Amino acid sequence: MEKHNYGCLIEQDEIYDVVHYDEYDFDFIRKSDNFNSIDICPKNDYLKCKMLDGSDILIYARNKFHVSGKMWHFSPGLYIRGGINEDNLKGIEFTGGILSNLFIPNSIETRHSEGGTVLNYKDDSIVYTVQIGQKEIEIRVASQISESLGVSGIDIKNNNVALDVIFKDGLKLDDIRTVIQAVNEMCQFMTSRKNIKFDSMKVLECYGIEDESSTLPGADIFYKSSYTCFTEKDWIQSLSFSDLGEALPKLFRAMYLKGKEKTDYFTLDYLAKDDNEDIWFDERRIKSICTAVESEAERQGFVAETNDEFEELKKKTKSLINEYKTKEWMSDRTYNLLASNIRNWDFSAYDKYIRLFRKYEEYIVLSEVYRGSAVAFEDAIGKIISYRNSSTHGTYKQVTAELAETAYSLMLLVYCSRLDYLGISKDILWEKIRNRAFA
Repeated sequence: MEKHNYGCLIEQDEIYDVVHYDEYDFDFIRKSDNFNSIDICPKNDYLKCKMLDGSDILIYARNKFHVSGKMWHFSPGLYIRGGINEDNLKGIEFTGGILSNLFIPNSIETRHSEGGTVLNYKDDSIVYTVQIGQKEIEIRVASQISESLGVSGIDIKNNNVALDVIFKDGLKLDDIRTVIQAVNEMCQFMTSRKNIKFDSMKVLECYGIEDESSTLPGADIFYKSSYTCFTEKDWIQSLSFSDLGEALPKLFRAMYLKGKEKTDYFTLDYLAKDDNEDIWFDERRIKSICTAVESEAERQGFVAETNDEFEELKKKTKSLINEYKTKEWMSDRTYNLLASNIRNWDFSAYDKYIRLFRKYEEYIVLSEVYRGSAVAFEDAIGKIISYRNSSTHGTYKQVTAELAETAYSLMLLVYCSRLDYLGISKDILWEKIRNRAFA
């Protein structure tokens, strides 16, 4: 019997044996002969299992389960395996994978002399501090040095990169998934690819010895990916940590708060799912690009509520409708319909696109991906909005070469808007446009 694959589910009303038979598959077997329905309730978003080898497994399960019968199956997207002390949790360490494309290792310096070559180790880390509400978070990116000794001599390597996310006051279990998603999506944005990976993820735990403490890697985190192959996009086509500089806290905060604060929402649905999709556009992707453009226009303030005259027009119209409220033909339902429509009045989608385009026209028109004139592009914007609206209402239309070229340029428009929002310098923005880092 493989002791690390068998154990029991604990901290529940009844005891279940657990069998971990595939990487992300678990079977729970009821020990009692009682087949009445029972609730399985996660604690802080996790089910806790104690395995025969003494290790713990925490299985992510946000909602309770109502189960009956002798056995039930569960396939989570996230679980943690190893010795876990919840009181000592401090953060998460991400290692390797896509990080090697986003940071250049530089921990070893060589100095040549008559006596030979001297190696000096140095700290090449970049450290950021992020404040999110009451949470103070340190993000540290650095290379790692490995040494091995064999019959052929000493082998020293400096080719791996680690990213640590450390919470000053400790990491809570129910924040682990949020942190993983934030780092994952931050790196997706930096590479303009969905299919990224890390070689490993581990929880970081804080241990104190007398008056000193150390933060060390602990249990392994397993986070399920929907991708079977991963990007091989060249590093020069990515936005590196050095490129981001002091903009990284703002980017991390936007991803961490995704869906919680509208102004920090970065939709990534339009990104290529693999390296072969960078210039491939279908109905789904074009609709996602349009959503991203409209999100950026709203972030930039290109909406009616920022225009005093437009707001005054809405007030006057509402007042006019109120004058007819007592008319016999004006039912309550009609009045409510008219009043609610006024509340939702806004600039047309076309006007939002055009205002965003004109703000970054210099970057778009002078880029190598752009073809034609500004007038032609503005006309093409109208066509892609019409295509999006038709497809939304169930009308299928073929994606033409003109629509694909327009969508490609709109991706660049979104990229310019976001890097400007983050505070990236014009020099870096131009460099990334030349290298087509947005595609």
